[in-house]
Amino acid sequence: MEEFMLVDRVEKALLDKGFIKGNIEGKDIDIRSYIKVENETEYKVVFVFNNEAGTRSGGGILEDISRRIAQILYMKKATDVDSICLVLTGNPEVEMGYGRGDNQIKSYNDANVKYWLLDSRGKRIMIFENQPDDFCDLYKSMEIALNSVDEDEKNETSFLSKVKMFPYATALLIFLNVAYFIYLEMIGSTLDSSFMLKHGASNPQKILKGGEYYRLVTSMFMHFGIEHILGNMFMLAVLGDKIEKKVKTIPFLFMYLSTGLIAGIVSCANATGDVVGAGASGAIYGILGVYIIVTMVEILQIPVEKRMVTLKSGVIRVILVVFLTMSDVLIDSSVDVTAHIAGLIAGLIIARLWFLLGPGREILKKRL
Repeated sequence: MEEFMLVDRVEKALLDKGFIKGNIEGKDIDIRSYIKVENETEYKVVFVFNNEAGTRSGGGILEDISRRIAQILYMKKATDVDSICLVLTGNPEVEMGYGRGDNQIKSYNDANVKYWLLDSRGKRIMIFENQPDDFCDLYKSMEIALNSVDEDEKNETSFLSKVKMFPYATALLIFLNVAYFIYLEMIGSTLDSSFMLKHGASNPQKILKGGEYYRLVTSMFMHFGIEHILGNMFMLAVLGDKIEKKVKTIPFLFMYLSTGLIAGIVSCANATGDVVGAGASGAIYGILGVYIIVTMVEILQIPVEKRMVTLKSGVIRVILVVFLTMSDVLIDSSVDVTAHIAGLIAGLIIARLWFLLGPGREILKKRL
């Protein structure tokens, strides 16, 4: 994102008012001049001293610059030269104190020149005694310039916040699942158990007796047919987006993978026969368990007198999510119920530990 400083906003406001940028150089100081011609021989001049970086000008420099430019314009047959100095600063107290007690430096108050201080931190125009309340109708434009900087900062903060809040882990998991599914469909059929077993599906015999433990992981990214993967990816998107924003990316990945592994291990230990298993359901049910705990803990943080309304909406929300997640179990009798239950319980336990051990307390600062 392009960064616009206050000095850039001020310059844009001056150019919009018909001023033309002049050529001026200041040693170690960012000075800019803007000139507007009225009635051919009358000149309005604005000097901008950009002191936001910490440099200081002092009244003497303002006087010297104003005098030198006026002399040049009078040599060009100007009949009237009216000027003002705009001092941009993030620390007006220090700026105004510059030169006090030092005979070598003239303070702003002692300078015979018109000037305003534009406080970039306080978002205000500081006009002192004997200084003009306006100059070429610039007061309103300078106010807008100050507040526009604030809006830019807010927009940048908002943008960065959105970037940080994007569920990268959820998106990555969905991508890996879909990519592997497409690959398998291109070289075979995901409805073929033998084909799936050959490419990493879960099988108790190969895992427990054959030592092919990698299948506990690879099977989490495999699905039997388009309906299977669509259902799982939909719930992963819904639950993953909410929980990842709460617990952050790395903890979310840990919860997802650990509950998926636990579900796979329990499923293998409880399996009878030479079954072939695949799917992200165990991990998704694990995230469902995390979702339930997070929702309930948040409700308990609400004062008792206000808790009932939130409790009702929270319970309804949880019931709806649970129903959507468990719909596959209700419809398809071939679903590995053991893996689902194991994942759910693992998610409940891990989420509870997350709160007890401390890191989870941070997620209470935000509501689901």
